[in-house]
Amino acid sequence: ARDLAVLRGQFESCNVVLGSATPSLESLHNVESKKYQLLSLTKRPAGAKQEKYELIDTRHLEKTNGFTRALKERIAEQLNTGNQVLVFLNRRGFAPVMMCSTCNWIAQCRRWDARLTYHLKQNTLVCHHCGTMHRNITCCQSCGGQHVAAIGLGTQRIEQTLKATFPEFPVLRVDRDSTRRQGAMADFVEEINKGEPAILVGTQLLAKGHHFPDVTLVAMLDIDASFYSSDFRALERLGQLILQVGGRAGRAKKPGRVIIQSEFASQPLLRRLIDEGYSAFAAELLTERRNLLLPPYQYHVLIRAEANDSKLAHDFLESIIENG
Repeated sequence: ARDLAVLRGQFESCNVVLGSATPSLESLHNVESKKYQLLSLTKRPAGAKQEKYELIDTRHLEKTNGFTRALKERIAEQLNTGNQVLVFLNRRGFAPVMMCSTCNWIAQCRRWDARLTYHLKQNTLVCHHCGTMHRNITCCQSCGGQHVAAIGLGTQRIEQTLKATFPEFPVLRVDRDSTRRQGAMADFVEEINKGEPAILVGTQLLAKGHHFPDVTLVAMLDIDASFYSSDFRALERLGQLILQVGGRAGRAKKPGRVIIQSEFASQPLLRRLIDEGYSAFAAELLTERRNLLLPPYQYHVLIRAEANDSKLAHDFLESIIENG
C-alpha cells in the first residue's frame, strides 16, 4: 500500500505523506538519499507521558505457562489499583505444537511444511498457513503411543492461565479466532472502554491503532524467535512490534509501563531500542545492512515454489540454481 501510494503520487505530481512511529528501513534509507523529507513528532498528544520499558531476563527464572513470578506480581499490582493490563502474544490457538513424548513425532500439515496448531475450544488441529482443520490427535501417528501432548504457548493457553491466576478479574481475548463473529471486535472495544479493571490478551489485532486509556501495563511474552530467525528483517519487525504494542500503555493521563520477558535481555540491539529509541535502533540496523550488502542497499530476489508434491517444488528450485 505504501509503495503504491508513492507511485500514484508520482503519476499525479502530488505530495505523499507517510505516517508511522516505526518507519521501515527502506523509508529511512530514502530519507538518507534525499528522496523523502523527514518530519518528526517528538511528543505524545494531550499531555500523555512516554511509556517506560523494563526487561525481565528469563534465562535463570522459572516460568509457569509463560509467566515469571515477577510479571504476575506486576500484573496484580495494576489490577488491584483499578487499572487494565494488556498481555501480548503473537500466536493464536492453545499450543503451536502437538508432539509425541515417546518418539518426538510432531503433527504436520499435509499441504504445507508447517506444524499444526491445537485449538482448545474446537478441540481441533489447524494449519495457520492454509486453514486446513483436522480432528485432534490422541495417539501418535508414527509410533502409535498415547503420549501426545500440546507443547508451547498460544493466546488460548495464556487466557486459561490468567483466568486461573486472577479469577476475580475478567480476561478478554482478542485474536482472529475470537473476533470472527461480525461486530465482535466492536463489542470487545466497548467492554474494554468501560474502564473496569481487566486483562486483555491478544495478538497483533491489539497492537495498532487502538486507544485504551486505562491500560497502564503491557506485558510481552515469547518474543525470542526473532533473535534466531533466518529472515534478515526479523529484528526490524521485532523492534517495530515492541514499540507498537508498547504504545498501547499510558495513552491518557495514567503513566504506562511495558514489561518484556526474554532470554535475550542483554542483546545489544534490544538494549539500544529500549534505552535510546527507534531512531538509534534503526540507524544501527541500517549500518549492519550496508555492511552485509542487504536491502535497502542491494536488491534481493525471493523465489517461492508451491506444489501438492514437495518434490516438484524442490526440483523446480534446483533447476533455477543449475541454470543460473
